[in-house]
Amino acid sequence: MTSEFDRDTALERTGSGTWHGEIADGWDVSGTPNGGYVMSLMLAGMLAEVPQPDPLTTTAHFLARPHPGPIGLHTQVAKLGRRYSTVRGDLLQADRIVATALVMAADLGDAGDEVMVDIPPPEFPPPGECPRGTRTGVSAAVAVLDRAEIRIAPHLAGFALGSPTGEAVVGGWIRFGDGRPIDSRSLTFFADAFAPPVLNLGMAFAWVPTLELTVHVRRRPDTEWLAARFSSHVLSHGHLEEDGVIWDEDGNVLAHSRQISILPDPG
Repeated sequence: MTSEFDRDTALERTGSGTWHGEIADGWDVSGTPNGGYVMSLMLAGMLAEVPQPDPLTTTAHFLARPHPGPIGLHTQVAKLGRRYSTVRGDLLQADRIVATALVMAADLGDAGDEVMVDIPPPEFPPPGECPRGTRTGVSAAVAVLDRAEIRIAPHLAGFALGSPTGEAVVGGWIRFGDGRPIDSRSLTFFADAFAPPVLNLGMAFAWVPTLELTVHVRRRPDTEWLAARFSSHVLSHGHLEEDGVIWDEDGNVLAHSRQISILPDPG
């Protein structure tokens, strides 16, 4: 059976460097598609243009607010290499570019041994001991919770319980809700699936629009659950940044992410 993620990121080639598909319902927050999901949709076509299977580094700029519905994807191979290839991609809706992305692809199956890792994995309780994110309260409009099972670490769950922690940090465990195995492409979705860390400052937003999102994939996932921690440290001049790290169940670093978003007026 086709997973929800594969079904909803499927593209059809329509020509040399051109693809057709659809932004599906159910991957949104208050009607706006999740940025990491949109990146994963774009990568379905961009990675198909080169022999390397893994998105080593992907950067997307969101130029306009996308909506569920038909899309076109125009790709251009900037470099076709033996170890690394680079592809540009523009996502169009109604003949308007709503997102543009650049991916450097690699084969992480041949990545070699780790030499230095000094980011310890978070000490979260097991997933079964962490509360599951549900579409209630501040999360009522978060349709992504129907697609991903998010287990919030209890000490970081204050925003969901009406008692923000006072520190702009969120995190916990995550996996696909339908049991789909996690791969390197889907890490771009998981890098943007948690609630914005600023919610733990008591700031109530219906939507925190992402301007730019970069995801660095360090190795292929091979466990059922991912552990993730996201934090923000600077909120100024109408913008905020968010940094994230994703680990597997064995404590291996899988991906880093950074994004810059618009700081809306509190609702």
